[in-house]
Amino acid sequence: MPVFKLQEEDPDSRNTLSIINSGLTAGLYGSWTLANMSDSTYTLNNAMTAIQSLGEGQQPSETLAYDIQDNDPAKPLTSSATITVNIEGSNDAPMLALPVIDQTGQAGKPISYKIADNTFTDIDQSDVLTLSAQLVNGNPLPTWLNFDPISGTLSGTPSLAGDLQIQVTATDTGGLSASDVFTLAIAEQKNASVSGFVYLDADNNGLKNALETGLAGVTINLTGTDNLGNSIALSTLTDADGSYLFDRLNSGTYQLNETQPNYIDGKDSAGSLGGIVSNDQISAITLKAGENSSNNNFGEQRAASLGDKVWNDSNANGIQDASESGIAGVSVKLLNTAGVCAVDNHDRQPRQLSVQSIGARYLYRTSYSAE
Repeated sequence: MPVFKLQEEDPDSRNTLSIINSGLTAGLYGSWTLANMSDSTYTLNNAMTAIQSLGEGQQPSETLAYDIQDNDPAKPLTSSATITVNIEGSNDAPMLALPVIDQTGQAGKPISYKIADNTFTDIDQSDVLTLSAQLVNGNPLPTWLNFDPISGTLSGTPSLAGDLQIQVTATDTGGLSASDVFTLAIAEQKNASVSGFVYLDADNNGLKNALETGLAGVTINLTGTDNLGNSIALSTLTDADGSYLFDRLNSGTYQLNETQPNYIDGKDSAGSLGGIVSNDQISAITLKAGENSSNNNFGEQRAASLGDKVWNDSNANGIQDASESGIAGVSVKLLNTAGVCAVDNHDRQPRQLSVQSIGARYLYRTSYSAE
């Protein structure tokens, strides 16, 4: 509360001056108390929003007009005067208006949390608040957690479970700040899995039905990279019903490979979460935390057979009679209707088959039907 002395003087040194309208007068930012020429005060109303919102360097002013009079007994004279008070604004620190609520997340699952716009306030009119975030111990946020100071958003995919104590700070243009601390609790990642069947696909349509038999003991390999950047390489054998399962997996991208069993290769099919199918392989299986990719199936077919006997049909009746003996060592070819030798399904090479010597029978197994 400044105390001041009015500066007006009377040229006639015999006279003294007094304030005509003395007393309390309300101003825009405070109040004036004019008692006498040497003892007057101005009281600033600091509680006013208009005062508190003044920023650093802002300087409003207000002026009071008053009247004075000399004490000449014969003919007292009056005059008007003004006094001006300059008010200088100062920087006020930001304040925490709305505490940040504790948050939860799960390892392997993306999170995004926005700090509310009204979390911090600053009464200074011209101040702009800048947000920042770090761990409460002063260390930076973990590499998986990003903070956008413009939008006030924390985002990322946590890799490990645990609690993080995060301090969010709002700093004004004058360098003053306010902070709040909240807990981000990350739960364990829910396990994912990949499963399917190796089976005899009787109708070769790539779809396993309840009547089609599974194949036991077939090797299935799982490779890929999980959300932590770990390289994964697992192997298992199919169970008695032809099923297999890779469980307790983190989220990530995986690939299945089947070791071809001693059957004719059939059609394979990607599972419930999709994937890219190629021969004995299902790739680009993308798992999120807790997801299960089922029915990644590998179909197989039984080999067909074609054969009988070569014999000396002495009576040319097309029937081997008891007296007609077989002929061993005869070369037999399996041709299609175009006269081209049939193709083996594995190495794609044509085969010329020799009759087996046992009982003069021949037998040819192929994945192609005779035409």
